[in-house]
Amino acid sequence: MTDATSTGLVKTALGEQIAAAIAMLRDTIDACPHNLWTTTVGERAFWENAFHITFYIDLYLTLPGQPFPETPDWAWPNAAGLGRHMEPPFEPLKPEELGPTLEQPKVLAYLDAMPAKLKTSIAAETADSLAGESGFFWLPFSRLSAYLYNLRHIQHHTGQLSATLRRNNISLDWRATG
Repeated sequence: MTDATSTGLVKTALGEQIAAAIAMLRDTIDACPHNLWTTTVGERAFWENAFHITFYIDLYLTLPGQPFPETPDWAWPNAAGLGRHMEPPFEPLKPEELGPTLEQPKVLAYLDAMPAKLKTSIAAETADSLAGESGFFWLPFSRLSAYLYNLRHIQHHTGQLSATLRRNNISLDWRATG
């Protein structure tokens, strides 16, 4: 097997698995009824977790050298920080810094842009770029590891949200593909 073939297999597998994880997250957010949108999942509301993971999917799919995504104009500053400032030293937000509940359709629309960004990001990767730095000072490992980190992050929060729905008798199907 050539290096180009190996890189192609890795890129394909990353794209397929991250796309499936994004699809499962979308199914989970879409299945959340209005009365659970503000319920606590872990330490924060369902909607905060949903927006947090969507923002970080966007961030971690940003290619090195590209500007980091801005918080969407319909969201308040630090909304993706799960109750913390998003800049070091990541201090907890004061009550007056917290904004209103974000709307489910807007979070879903934001998430719906991620499969295209995933395809663009994966297509741009090379063996050298995947072996290079992650592009994030807080992720001290390779770009390839950053994709796997992103996948684990998506799965972590999707599992939390899905468990909340299941405890409320809302079941979701497994997604093998995106």
